[in-house]
Amino acid sequence: MQRKIMSLFLVLVMVFSISMPAFANEDTSETNVKISKDKATDIGKEFLKNYFATEIDEKKFETRIELEKSWRQKDSKVWRIRWRNRKENGGVNFRVEIDANTGILLDCTKDSYDYDEKISVPSISEEEAKKKAQEFLKKIQPGKVGSVKLRNEENRIMNRYDISNYRFEYVRQINGVEFPSNGINLGIDGTNGELIEYRINWDYNIDAPKVENIIDKEEARKLLEDEVAMEKYYLGIRDEETRKTKNIKLVYRASYKGKNELDAKTKEFKEYNIDKNLESKDISFDRKQEIYKKALNIKKEKVDKERAEEIIKTLLKDLYEKEIEIDSIEYMENVNRYRNAGKNCWEVEFRKKGAEKYDTDGGITINADTGEILSVNIYNYRRGSEEFELKLTWNEAYDKAIEAIERFYPDKIRDIDTNQNHYKRLDDDEIERDYYFHFSRKENGIGFDGDSININISAQDGTIEDIHMRWTDNMEFPNHVGKISEEKGKELWLKNLECKLIYSKDMDKKHNKLNLVYVLENKINRYGLNIDANTGTFVDYSGKEVKLDEKPNVDKNHPYIQELKVLAAKEVIDIDKVSLNNEITLIDAVKMLTKAKGYRAYRANRYEDLKFTNISKEDENYSILKGAVYFKILDNEAVEFNKEKKVNNMDMAKLMVKALGYEKLAKAQDIYVLPFKDANKISEEDKGYVALCKGLGLIEGEEFNPQKNITYLDMAIIIYKSLENFKEY
Repeated sequence: MQRKIMSLFLVLVMVFSISMPAFANEDTSETNVKISKDKATDIGKEFLKNYFATEIDEKKFETRIELEKSWRQKDSKVWRIRWRNRKENGGVNFRVEIDANTGILLDCTKDSYDYDEKISVPSISEEEAKKKAQEFLKKIQPGKVGSVKLRNEENRIMNRYDISNYRFEYVRQINGVEFPSNGINLGIDGTNGELIEYRINWDYNIDAPKVENIIDKEEARKLLEDEVAMEKYYLGIRDEETRKTKNIKLVYRASYKGKNELDAKTKEFKEYNIDKNLESKDISFDRKQEIYKKALNIKKEKVDKERAEEIIKTLLKDLYEKEIEIDSIEYMENVNRYRNAGKNCWEVEFRKKGAEKYDTDGGITINADTGEILSVNIYNYRRGSEEFELKLTWNEAYDKAIEAIERFYPDKIRDIDTNQNHYKRLDDDEIERDYYFHFSRKENGIGFDGDSININISAQDGTIEDIHMRWTDNMEFPNHVGKISEEKGKELWLKNLECKLIYSKDMDKKHNKLNLVYVLENKINRYGLNIDANTGTFVDYSGKEVKLDEKPNVDKNHPYIQELKVLAAKEVIDIDKVSLNNEITLIDAVKMLTKAKGYRAYRANRYEDLKFTNISKEDENYSILKGAVYFKILDNEAVEFNKEKKVNNMDMAKLMVKALGYEKLAKAQDIYVLPFKDANKISEEDKGYVALCKGLGLIEGEEFNPQKNITYLDMAIIIYKSLENFKEY
């Protein structure tokens, strides 16, 4: 079965696997490793044959193999192999990673794709997939089965873009204690039970202390809790469609001061970190005032194409002292990309004079309403592989970054955190090729990461390689004093934590001695968790409320639990909040269908505006209703849209047929015969909709009951049955 998109974790691994640079000073010669290229190729082919049911035919597959530095362990190298079989409308990729000295296969993934493919759903249950994973684990790593434990997850479906496959994560156990950095991941194709992902991270010859003479968990918890501090931040809440910040919350975030591991034997904190703060630098208040005065001489005004080109040519000449030619210039309005931060802008691609057209060297984005520089990007596709000589210190680079702010953004100098720290990984001996500075916005002395000025400077010649400025104008920040005190915020946060005994490894040391430590872990496994400083509720990175210890709304033995989990993973329905047996409203039915069709809020600005007489652009459902019109679920007419209307069976049949793209067929007259006992209650013009739903297996039973209202569960199951007829977007 084809996988539509890889999980974030797999994408990150691919970035390391495909894009990690080969450093000029690094010897990647095959003579310096024990496993040859041919041997690695044989190992990979044998693994695919035994466990992925695939024999690699070199005549059908393109092959790419490279010896590269491993991201897993210092001073180690791996063979990275990719086999690709391209077809007219898709293909299949296999990616394999093999330790170049031990021959151990570390990673193997299968990624199939079909450009014309429709959405797929699992044909085997999560429990069946779990059994398959266990069988593969026993075959591939029989000696490690007793040394791993399946991580407890509520939903093992890979992600919203890959709902047909499952992932199972096995964590290594030593002396009955977790060693979280070691384990085995297995991906199972939910349509046929085949293996599509294998990944192992395992340290050998380790020295693990015995679980004896350790302090009590409660004592450890108290010591760890004392080191937890709560810091105030402003959290930007972005509009789903425009991605622009629409409002701001004052929140608390936990800081562990680097003391997040407590030695279970000595009660000492493990303060090591793979990063070491090498140096810090800031500018004085007087220097900030001096820079800010220059803002008085800057006039912000709208710029046309001619003026934009003039600004860009002058900028490029000053920054890079080279003659530059503009490849393309485009006006972007109400389109939110990383480069333009949601502003109306002029986007320019440029190249060195004399280079072939579209052999692009970089891009610049200018705010079309103010003339400000939003971004500068210099492309270097050979980065990391070319000869390099360090000429600029971090200290000197900092000064250049401040000079850039003085030139381009002097009005913002008082509102950014100019104190910068220079970190370098202790396990990385490579020379730094550039220096990155992140000047985050501060209001009322509180950080706001939603806005910032980021500058990247070459350590070789001091040129600015990247600038990116994101700034929200005319935004009101909440009072810096929340209704919830810092002490109360900490009390609430600690309720979300559990004290756990684990093994950990010093990342900054070469030995394999493990530490037996206590840590505090979140009960809520949610990215970017915060506490609202005014309500005391937990909120995620997007500002949405997250409830602590919330009981599942749907019993694990529910007859449709499998279908509901799939729809929840695709974010079609929130099964923890919706009362499944309640009658569904029109707005919620339309929203569910639109999400199932592949709605993405950020694309909505490309869709036509709504004509509904009672839905304004300020309506919270405006964006998704535009999506419903785009997917032809709704007709865009100048009529009132009755959001709270209860949906009956006839309404459902029409919505489903329209979503499936079969409305023209449904309108054909005098060709449909219905098997329902109450067929006489269905009008002649509606028979086609009902007949098509019956023919597609969406509805069943002896009676249709056209006027009977349906529930959220009814709508969910009908959508699930339709998923395989929806095309991926």
